[in-house]
Amino acid sequence: MIGTPGRILDMVSRRRLALSRVQLLVLDEGDEMLDAGFAPDVERIIEMTYQPQIVLASATMPEWVSRMITRHLDDPVRVVVAGPAEETLEHGLLRVSRPEKLRTLSRLLRNHKGSAIVFGRTKHGVRKLSRDLRNLGQGQPVAERPRSDYGRLSWAADQRPGGDQRRRPRARHQPRRPGDQL
Repeated sequence: MIGTPGRILDMVSRRRLALSRVQLLVLDEGDEMLDAGFAPDVERIIEMTYQPQIVLASATMPEWVSRMITRHLDDPVRVVVAGPAEETLEHGLLRVSRPEKLRTLSRLLRNHKGSAIVFGRTKHGVRKLSRDLRNLGQGQPVAERPRSDYGRLSWAADQRPGGDQRRRPRARHQPRRPGDQL
């Protein structure tokens, strides 16, 4: 079962889901989920399970997340997948007119060596941007399943000879029903 804490609790309350036999509980982006106010719901879900293995994937580990881990996990193991961000990492903001957006993005991607992720506001806008970038020769864009209500476009932007241009498999979209919070 994959879902938001609220959706999972809703299914439990409607007796569509039982958590007593859950053996593995994964909290993806746990820091953000718990920071968004889901901590009480997550704690209720943990209390409904019987000693599951708990995996918390998190980009950051604030003190309050560490306290929750101490409260609910026995003998936790910390796995660090990546080191700190490079010191050369730059952030910036470019203000461009609407007609110049595609050309500016294309130029940025062409000059950037490595991978890039571009977020879009709607699925339609992401599909159009994907098509427009492909027409401009920008690698092989892959439209991903929407994250929340936003579309996401990602691709390998490494244009060096032998660069990685493999397509990633698409997630299958499941139709939503009214009231679904997934």
